[in-house]
Amino acid sequence: MADQVIILRHALAPGVGDPEGFDLEECQTQRVLSSEGRQQAIEIGQKLRESGITEAEVFSSEWCRCLETAELLGFGPPQKLTA
Repeated sequence: MADQVIILRHALAPGVGDPEGFDLEECQTQRVLSSEGRQQAIEIGQKLRESGITEAEVFSSEWCRCLETAELLGFGPPQKLTA
């Protein structure tokens, strides 16, 4: 199979932006995934496997909602990209 690239945004994390004074190292200071968002990420990973993608390199930004989405896809730990 040829190399493929899939780009997705994080799963459902209610709200807009992050609170003033958030810290990328402290998830409790950021907008994070809801339980529905966690389920969405798991289901996205399942759909990818059903479509024939059985392994993947997963990259994520350093925001907790993005890292958690990437982890829940179920392809192993994501590689965190920093600015």
